[in-house]
Amino acid sequence: VAFTRELQARAKARGVAAYATSPGPVNSQLFRGFPWPVQWVASAFFRTPEQGAASSVFAATARELDGQDAIFIHDNKPMRASSCRRDSK
Repeated sequence: VAFTRELQARAKARGVAAYATSPGPVNSQLFRGFPWPVQWVASAFFRTPEQGAASSVFAATARELDGQDAIFIHDNKPMRASSCRRDSK
């Protein structure tokens, strides 16, 4: 979030917006070499790669984010970062 705030500050004059996103836990090919119980947990409880990418796609395409800054996006929902993350010190 701190990096995104700095990027937003530097790029704002050019009309570029920056958002921090979180895919959450994603069941990717990273788990293919793990024992089957780990693979099962990942497939049962983690998001698909497509679901994990949704927040980034939302950040790149959502018109309702125009004009907003310092936004954190999780589960396709924009939210303000906590006050300690918004502190520029």
